[in-house]
Amino acid sequence: MPTDKFVRLIAALLLWSACSASTLAAQKVTITGAWRCPQTAEYPYHFEFVTETIISPNGTYSSLARSPAGATRAAGHWRMADGNTILFTVEDWDPKEVYISGQGYQSRPKPPDHLDKIVALSATSITTHNAVWGNVTCTRIRV
Repeated sequence: MPTDKFVRLIAALLLWSACSASTLAAQKVTITGAWRCPQTAEYPYHFEFVTETIISPNGTYSSLARSPAGATRAAGHWRMADGNTILFTVEDWDPKEVYISGQGYQSRPKPPDHLDKIVALSATSITTHNAVWGNVTCTRIRV
């Protein structure tokens, strides 16, 4: 039989976890605006790049990733899948072709749509998490 102290501890932990998983709306953080997200990739070699994403109130977004090797762009629609998860649906992207040494130009397929879990750190800083990049901290550059 659990003791009264044990039951109170479990209740306190459940309450803490419910509070810490609050939605962006409850935290009074809006996701719309322009965000700058520095990232590092390790495949096929180590390189750093910066993604700037504009999330518009009308449900559209545009994202530009720049590295010393070049840039890629994706655009489409976004929607909140739940209080802390945003779904990006890719509808347009560039480049559509890439040059592969010895093979010439090859079609670049549509980047996959993706879900990002979002944790607000402040009104101007969020951490996103997705299956490809893991945790990435982004800073608001424009409202």
